[in-house]
Amino acid sequence: MWNAGRARYFWGMRPGSSTAYQLYKLGSFGSTPLFSMFMAHWLGRGEQLDAYETALLYVGGFSAPLGYALGQVFQQGYLPHSRLLPHWQLGSLWGLVAGLAVGLGLWLSRSLSLQLVYPSAVLAFALTAGLQLELYILKRRPPHSLLIFASWYHGGYFLACLLPVYLWQDLGASLWAAAGVALLRYLILTRLLWQDPAAPRQRATEQLWPLFWPVLGAGLLGIGARYFDGFLIRYADPDHFVLFRYASRELPLSVLLASSLSAYWAGRVADVGGITPQHTLAMRRASTRLMHQVFPLSILLVLLAPLLYRLLYGPQFTEAAGVFSLYLLLVIPRCLLPQALLVGLRLNALLLRIALWELLLHLALSLLLVHTLGYAGAAWATLAAYSLEKILLVHHARRRGVRLRQYLSIRTWLLYSLALVLSWGASWLFFS
Repeated sequence: MWNAGRARYFWGMRPGSSTAYQLYKLGSFGSTPLFSMFMAHWLGRGEQLDAYETALLYVGGFSAPLGYALGQVFQQGYLPHSRLLPHWQLGSLWGLVAGLAVGLGLWLSRSLSLQLVYPSAVLAFALTAGLQLELYILKRRPPHSLLIFASWYHGGYFLACLLPVYLWQDLGASLWAAAGVALLRYLILTRLLWQDPAAPRQRATEQLWPLFWPVLGAGLLGIGARYFDGFLIRYADPDHFVLFRYASRELPLSVLLASSLSAYWAGRVADVGGITPQHTLAMRRASTRLMHQVFPLSILLVLLAPLLYRLLYGPQFTEAAGVFSLYLLLVIPRCLLPQALLVGLRLNALLLRIALWELLLHLALSLLLVHTLGYAGAAWATLAAYSLEKILLVHHARRRGVRLRQYLSIRTWLLYSLALVLSWGASWLFFS
């Protein structure tokens, strides 16, 4: 069972841990657009890039929701002096599920040759089964240990993916190299387990299952819906699949800062078992700082997106800039943080129902709008569904006595939102 001691431990980590974790995630999120830039220049918009993005779509589509659930369970279920074995078992089991699902999906769809299917399946397993290592380091080691780990892991993964493509134009070698780096992370996690002599005697994962299933459902509904768009366009509009993959990316900084801020305040609420005026006032100040950080950068990117895409990816990718600008509008609902309050109150069933409503709207709009608007329709579907989710979360927070104005500077949010929408409109008129 959850208790305040667990919350105090996780959210009261050593000084510098939060910053170290943010930097680690920034490296993870930020490497994606940089990696895509190199791949676009070296491979061009052709069959090889299409094959590579297809492999990553399958890997991410299966490993991302499972990874989200495993990460949440680790945060909720790991305590000082507890054993790593149950988390290792849970991660290994669902890593196998992810690997088999990716391999079977690619084989049945005949999307890639077998030479690419095998490393894709291994990569999905390794990414899912080994991701708890960074959380273990965060909890049990000094903060700088996570940054050291990030430097070799992100750096090694980045080079492993790029060098085979740059030197030999070999996508299979690139995927195998990436899988090798991810497997090394999993082996380090395994070694930490077997260093503990008491670990083999501990009972397996039964105490984690009640925590796992609800967050797995939320991960499949929330994260899975966005990967659905990739699968839909891959087979409904294959000529624009690569363009969609290069367009459907949010600003990594906004995702990182908003998610970490939400997680922090969820922990603060869980720590005391309720919402106090001090919580909401501090959340209001923190969210205002967040808006000052992410809105100006989003406005700048909206205005410069066509020029940046032409410069960074090449003229053949400029068309994707308009859809990328649509995804940047997601910063407007993202700066609303009602989920921090509801997660802190541990209203998991409510959050799962809201995720289901988001999924249903997302799927319906994607199927309708992709048919009429092309891959830009997926961006509109994502924006509408994610906004609905935030509206429902705000509504349920209000039903529990917390109004939006208590934890958000509505005037600041409205002014920034209006500026971003006007910037998007001006960019659309000028570059269309």
